[in-house]
Amino acid sequence: MIFYYHKLIYLLPLALITGPFLPDLIVILCSLLFLIDTFRLKLFKYYNNYFFKIFIIFFILINLTIF
Repeated sequence: MIFYYHKLIYLLPLALITGPFLPDLIVILCSLLFLIDTFRLKLFKYYNNYFFKIFIIFFILINLTIF
């Protein structure tokens, strides 16, 4: 599935013209395909770094302040 991400990303500028639904759909599909590939190919070593951990803490903090 990794080989199909670039096709969706190439369609993103055209989708921006149509409105908010298609760009959101493309971004969600890319992120889901990335997560599926991560679990399928067991690429967990990429998540074991300092910047990723800081980003996750920041993301959780932002989501908690929203609620």
